[in-house]
Amino acid sequence: MSVNLIWLAPFLKKTIWLHTMLAISINTPFYRPLEKEGGQLSYFISEEESGNWELIWCATNPTPSEIKGFQEGRIEYRLAVVETIPFFCFRVCLEDKIIIPWNECPFNGNLIPKGRTHFNFIKVVLETNSEIRLTIPLIVIDYQDYLVKSLRYSSLSVDFSKSFVEAILGCHITNQNFYSEVLNNIYEEFSVGEIAEIFSVCQCNAGD
Repeated sequence: MSVNLIWLAPFLKKTIWLHTMLAISINTPFYRPLEKEGGQLSYFISEEESGNWELIWCATNPTPSEIKGFQEGRIEYRLAVVETIPFFCFRVCLEDKIIIPWNECPFNGNLIPKGRTHFNFIKVVLETNSEIRLTIPLIVIDYQDYLVKSLRYSSLSVDFSKSFVEAILGCHITNQNFYSEVLNNIYEEFSVGEIAEIFSVCQCNAGD
């Protein structure tokens, strides 16, 4: 079983390999359709048992400054937990200006076939190797034509990596309908950005 774990994060500008069979390149169509705009965090398990992250920001006609922010700016990450659901939050800053405000991506590893087995394995790896951290590619996609506009391979800090995996394993919601109901209740109570501000349990910058 292989997962996105590294000692140091390579920051790639043109192409990201998610596994041995799939490459994502700038100015080429994204390999799968997307149903909505905004930030989205996914974890895929291949037939070869390789685990791969995708952190996507999808927007119609992203501006040059937004693209530059993802390419060259500071990417801030926060982990928030609400009703046992982990939210992977990120925002983009360029020259001390917020270019992209908080995107709050809920994540439930229990809804991924074999997901819990993978995350238990990752937990053990992180606990037994003090310098290893998770790596997560950042992919900017134009929702108008599905072309990839920016790629950045980012790493999380060691402490953030451990906290994130522990939060994933701490969520025991296994029913999709109940999960959707809980999320809807959360979104009715808190406006965009409040989850990252109120419920943050740890934070780091890309590459920490």
